[in-house]
This record gives sequence, structure tokens and C-alpha cells, in this order.
Amino acid sequence: GNNVVAFINESDETSTSVRAISNLFAEWEVVPRLLFKTSWSIDFNDAMNRAFSSTVLNGPNQLATGYEANNRQVTWVNEQTLRYAWAPSQSHQFNFLIGNTIQKTNTKGFGVSGANYPNDDLGNLSNAAQATSWSGGTVESALVSVFGRIDYAYMNRYIFDVNMRGDASSRFGANNRCGFFPSADFAWRISNEAF
Repeated sequence: GNNVVAFINESDETSTSVRAISNLFAEWEVVPRLLFKTSWSIDFNDAMNRAFSSTVLNGPNQLATGYEANNRQVTWVNEQTLRYAWAPSQSHQFNFLIGNTIQKTNTKGFGVSGANYPNDDLGNLSNAAQATSWSGGTVESALVSVFGRIDYAYMNRYIFDVNMRGDASSRFGANNRCGFFPSADFAWRISNEAF
């Protein structure tokens, strides 16, 4: 079996990552009760992993091995909404919302494995005499959505919501890139009842 002591003493593996998320938005009251909002966000994530397995760790008559891998993912989202609030009386309140979202994700990665290091003290991948495997690639995905919602409240007690959303995504099946997702719900604020 594996030598536990060797694993504890010889294990050499590190992972580092940097992630940054930022958001920016602006709102504008076009006319009274009609609010336009636009927002942008970006999510940046970069991760580096490396490992080195010495001849002691790999066992008798085995070569030292190592690998390094890097993955970077960037996602940005842009959204616009237009919201209108209308209360024809104190008993009836309506809220209307329409909007759209655009999202794109780009993922790039590469990895290299090496073997046959000069000795166990030179564990940097650049010291490996041979590259045993390598991989890499780029994956992109995109999503475009349109949505709408109507909220109705009667005397702030009974609330009805109708939602509609349409998505077009590169992650959906090749023959079915678009989807429509309607929903409706009802809520009763019993705390606002007279009893």
C-alpha cells in the first residue's frame, strides 16, 4: 500500500486563485412611477494548480512526476429593466416589469504533465526531461433572455403574480436553443386581515 509517512513528508501540491466580482448600475425615472434600470457585472476567476511527486513518494524504481494546470473564467452580464407602478385606488395596486439579460462566459484552460526530473530537489515543471501529456482549450457560452412580470395586490392582502421568461442559450440542445418559461402564483398576507 501507500507509504503514509512518505505521503506526509513528500507531498508537494499548491493551488492559488484570484477572483474579482464587480457590479455597476444606473437608474432613471423616465416619468413619474416609470423606472428604467441598466446594470453590468463581471466575474473574473483565475486558478493555478501544481503538484510534484518525488521518487520517494512514487516508490522504488519510479520516476518523479509533476503537473501544472491553469484555468481562467470570465463571465459578464448586462441587464435592462423597465418597471411601472400603478395604483388606481388604495385597494388596487399593480406593478409591471419588462426586461432583458445578456450573459457571456469564456473559459480557457491548459495543463501539462511531466516526468523524469534530474532529482527530487528540482520539482519545477520546467525541469522535467519529458512532457507526458498536455491538454487545453476554450469553451464559450452565451445566454439571451427577455422577461416580464405583472403583480396585482388587492388591499395589500391578496397578491397575484404572472411571470413570463424566454431564454435562448448556447447550452441548450442544438435543435432546441430557445425555451419559454411561464409561471403564476398567489399569496395571502393573513397578517393584514382584520381578525
